[in-house]
Parts: sequence; C-alpha cells; structure tokens
Amino acid sequence: MKTTHKIAGARAIYRVVRAGRAIIGRTDRDIVVRGGINYELDLSQGIDFAIYLGNIYERQTRAALRRLVSPASLVLDIGANIGAHTLHLAQLVGPNGASSRLSRPTMLFASLAATSNSTRNSSPG
Repeated sequence: MKTTHKIAGARAIYRVVRAGRAIIGRTDRDIVVRGGINYELDLSQGIDFAIYLGNIYERQTRAALRRLVSPASLVLDIGANIGAHTLHLAQLVGPNGASSRLSRPTMLFASLAATSNSTRNSSPG
C-alpha cells in the first residue's frame, strides 16, 4: 500500500475517532495506558494517534528492542516526539538500568560533564 493511501486512511480513522470523542465531550488530548506505560497524547499527532489506537507505532522496532535489550542494560535513546521508544526501553531495563535513572539524554550529559569537571578541578596541585 502506498504511503499516500496509508495517510488518507489514518486521516479518515482520525476524523471518525475525533467525532466520536466530541460527541461524548472529549478533546484530542488524553492520558492512556498502553503496554503498562502511561502516555499523555495529542490525538491530532500521527505518532500519538497510532499509540492511542493500540500501540501500533513501530511494532517491529519494539519487537527488536525486546530481543536486544536485557534487564539492567545501559541504553541511550536520542529521539523526538513523546519518547515512545524511550519509555519502552526504560520498561525493558527495569529499575536497575541506567535508562530508568536518567530519563533524558541532557541529564546524562549534564551528569557526565559534572563528573568530568569535578575530576579536572580536584587534581592535586
């Protein structure tokens, strides 16, 4: 199926879902749980809408991550949008993994910079 057909289909489904939600007084914003992960979604956004429909966003990538990542792994995900893969990775590594302790790459880099600076500044003089 061509991408243009997929996009047209997704738009049609979105319009139906949006109309149904409007009838019951709901907006495009929602908080949902998919795969044990809480998401705050804007259904007008494609990735968010795919997650809302049943976590169908990049299923193959999620399956590959399940095969490759083990508990307590050190993982770094640099991406955009709502962190769909980051949240899945944090779930895979569990409470002992670095991803669960550092939720954003900027926190990791800040931590590394602080460690680097303290090592540099504490050299014997």
